Amino acid sequence: MCGSVSDLPEAIQLKSWGYTKGINYIHMNPCAGRIVEKAIDYRWSSARIWHGHADENEPLIIDLERIRWRRA
Repeated sequence: MCGSVSDLPEAIQLKSWGYTKGINYIHMNPCAGRIVEKAIDYRWSSARIWHGHADENEPLIIDLERIRWRRA
C-alpha cells in the first residue's frame, strides 16, 4: 500500500482538503505508474519528508516548521 497524506502525524496534517488531495495525488503517481510499490520509495518524492522518514542524503529539503499557510 502506498499510504496517504491522511496517514501523517496529526501535528503536520493539512487543514485544506483540496491541498491534501493534490499532495496525495502527486505522491501516488509513482505507485500508479508501477515505478515503486510505496510512495516513500520514489527517490524524487517528498512523501518521505511528509511522513517523517527523510533520508540522510535527501534530494529535496523541506522545513515543515516554516511552512506558512495563507487563507484562500
